[in-house]
Amino acid sequence: MKQEIKNFGYFVLISFFSLFRIDYLNRHHLTIEFVDRQLKVKLQKHHEYVEEVQEILDKVRKKYRPKKFITYAIEKSKDCNYVVFTCGPGDKFLQFWQGDGKIVLDYPILKTNELGRYKYQVLGLLAEMGFYKMSSKGKLLDYFFKYETVEKDIYIKVNFVHDIDLTSKFISIVISEFFRQDLKQISARAG
Repeated sequence: MKQEIKNFGYFVLISFFSLFRIDYLNRHHLTIEFVDRQLKVKLQKHHEYVEEVQEILDKVRKKYRPKKFITYAIEKSKDCNYVVFTCGPGDKFLQFWQGDGKIVLDYPILKTNELGRYKYQVLGLLAEMGFYKMSSKGKLLDYFFKYETVEKDIYIKVNFVHDIDLTSKFISIVISEFFRQDLKQISARAG
C-alpha cells in the first residue's frame, strides 16, 4: 500500500511538472498570488496568457512615454516566446525571442522586407554598444551576435542576455534614427 501511494505521488509530481517543460507550442503558465488576503492560483495555456499580455500592452501603449513603454513591453512579455516592435506603416520591425529566458534579437534580411537597407547601421550600433561578432557556429554567447547567410537571405541574431535597458536603448535608436519613424507610434505584439 505504501509503495502504491509513493508511486501515485511520483505520478502526480511528474504530471504536474510536465505542464511546465520547455515546449514552445504547448506551454502553460502558473500564477500564484495573494489578492485580498486570499491565495489565488491560475493555470493558463500559453495562447491564453499571450492574449492577456497583449491586452495589457495595448492598454498601456498610449499611457507611457515611448522608452518606458518599450521597457515595460519587454518586461511584461518575458514569459512569452517573442515580442515584435513596429512603429507605423511599412515593413520595418524588430523581433526579440524570449522563450529561453534571454532577450535575443532576430533581424532577418529578406527580399520581402526593408531591413536590408539598415544592415550596416545596425551592425555599427552593435559594435558601438560593445557586442562582438561570433566567428564560429554554435550556441549564441552572451553579448555576441551572429551573421548567418542562408541561400540569399541574411539573419543577424544578437544576444542581449537579460539587459532590458540596453535592449530598450537599441530599439529606440534603430526605430527613431535608422528607420526614421516617430517613437510615439510604437506598438508591441507578443506571441
